Amino acid sequence: MGRGAAAGAGLGALVGLGAPPGAGAELSGVFQFMGKIECHFINGTEKLRLVIGFIYNWEELLCFDSDVGLLVGFTPLGR
Repeated sequence: MGRGAAAGAGLGALVGLGAPPGAGAELSGVFQFMGKIECHFINGTEKLRLVIGFIYNWEELLCFDSDVGLLVGFTPLGR
């Protein structure tokens, strides 16, 4: 599976699953899902670094870094 396909699969899983509320937490009725994409050009255009992050309700779930080559989860939902 290519890097783009892996990132797309991760995004699809996050959108499809949603995040359950914490135990005892009240639902506000407002949920926010964001993606951030950063493109870093190093040494002109000879080296390129792509960083993609997925954020749900102000908490970063997972991140893809092209230097590492893996999706890294920061929360149980992101893993």
